[in-house]
Amino acid sequence: MSFFTLKKKIVFFQQFASLTKSGIGILPTLDHLQRYARGPLLPVIVKELQAAARQNQQLSVVFKKYELYFGKFPVALIKSGEISGHLPENAQVIAAHLEDTYKNINRLLIGIAYPVILLHLFILITPAAVFFTCGPLAYLTQVFTKFLFLYGSAAVIYFTYLITKTTARPAYDQVKLYLPVIGKLLKNLSIYKFLRGFAAMYQSGMNSIESWQVAAELTDNTYLTSRIIAAKHIIDQGRPLTQAFEQAGIFPAEVVDMVNTGETSGNIDGMLVKAAEYLDESIQRTMQVILRLVPVLVYLIIAVIIGYSIISGYLSYWAEIDKVLK
Repeated sequence: MSFFTLKKKIVFFQQFASLTKSGIGILPTLDHLQRYARGPLLPVIVKELQAAARQNQQLSVVFKKYELYFGKFPVALIKSGEISGHLPENAQVIAAHLEDTYKNINRLLIGIAYPVILLHLFILITPAAVFFTCGPLAYLTQVFTKFLFLYGSAAVIYFTYLITKTTARPAYDQVKLYLPVIGKLLKNLSIYKFLRGFAAMYQSGMNSIESWQVAAELTDNTYLTSRIIAAKHIIDQGRPLTQAFEQAGIFPAEVVDMVNTGETSGNIDGMLVKAAEYLDESIQRTMQVILRLVPVLVYLIIAVIIGYSIISGYLSYWAEIDKVLK
């Protein structure tokens, strides 16, 4: 799901939820959305949705076709909404989820923008003396070498990530959960998607077994998905939902306690939503920690480079003195 199309999808689902909740039919809603659909792909998707609605076909078939564009979470909730008759409510949940995602990404980009700009300015400014003493060519050579190292390292890390993700996905998905700070964030994000999906499907009337199975696929983490699905047999046997959460062994104790409270009080849907909100708060706190750590890391890199430059300068200086003395 591209960050650059998120805003369009948020508006699409917000309008879809608002219009259908007010009692406007699916086809008139899609006709309205078609007039305001923007971008290369969204107008095409809305046209296909209109065609499906005219033929009394399920909209989820079209959404499934464009799962790469929308993501697993919206597609699953649209399907459960059609089955249960809670399509407007599920569309509202999708819009809220996409809006949270947009805010988190935007906050992260804003947080790292200053350190990244500072790092680039440092690379450009530090060899300034070379420009005046050795000429523009020597200056550009130094700057190019540093940028080549910076972006070369980033490219190596990125391609290593892609190769690992495709060739050893289960191991990769498990290992990344143990990374300092980031691992906790990734795990909570995955569990948050599961809880939001499971809560929405459960509230919309889908049976708990199917809701559990479908929501497990929303984590985007094969390891966590396998742990959740492995605990499904408990629900199949008609045992309490809390036991399935405990058996999975991946949920925070606070989430398990909330689910237990919901089952005891008879308000399981409400407590599932509260558990998702609790995890969202934890995600926001972790994001703040990361945003504080990124500038510190950049400053440390700059300090190391400065220290290396100073030490290299002094070593060259003393080497020249040593040659003169000899």
